[in-house]
Amino acid sequence: MRIKNSTFYIIIAIPVVAVILYIIFSSPGIMSFFDGLVTVMYDFVVNNPISAYFGAFLISTIGNFTVFLPVPYALAVFLLGAQPFINPLLLALICGLGSGIGEVSAYLIGLGGRKFIEKKYAKNLKSISALIERYGFWGIVLFAATPLPDDTLLITLGVLKYNIVKTLVACTIGKIMLCAILAFGGRLGWGFVELIFTGGGVIGTVLAIIGTILLIYFMLKIDWSNILNRNKEAEDVEKTEAESK
Repeated sequence: MRIKNSTFYIIIAIPVVAVILYIIFSSPGIMSFFDGLVTVMYDFVVNNPISAYFGAFLISTIGNFTVFLPVPYALAVFLLGAQPFINPLLLALICGLGSGIGEVSAYLIGLGGRKFIEKKYAKNLKSISALIERYGFWGIVLFAATPLPDDTLLITLGVLKYNIVKTLVACTIGKIMLCAILAFGGRLGWGFVELIFTGGGVIGTVLAIIGTILLIYFMLKIDWSNILNRNKEAEDVEKTEAESK
């Protein structure tokens, strides 16, 4: 079976990129900087209860604004939820809003990159956009509410030029759900929550970047217009059968 040049280059490049990214993100200096940033902000929040929620909002916004950089904002939300002067539900709402706003950065990166692929893959992008328009909203909510690398999805949505308001609303809903799990997990001392939602680290970051590259590549290679036509034909057949009964 013959492998196209573009596919061959992707196969060769993935392990090389993975090793380079792992070396970069494993650097003590980089990790210490982001860990220190969150620690400073966390200490500020704990020592200033009046401005605690504003600080939590900043931590969440910055933690999601830094695309693919391992800022441990989820750990901060978990630890803040354990503080007696913090309302976990209010914390979840505020941090979810901040997280949703921060995630727009990933969408904008995808939107900016669209112009480099739009001419060659315009037909495919239009077909994928139709699918996303139909099923995308709740998919974004689900993705944002889990430990999955949602930067991957949001960059893709930016490339597809999916409605930014829907993206922000769906992402915020999902992030509120995620932050609620973290905040109440901290309050109730659920250690497994911390492990699941804050344990991605460097490897999780590298996998997220590689996943984004692969997702966009295969998204552009699949003949989505053919899939749409098949779905439409199937729907027409079902409609005809229903009318004939």
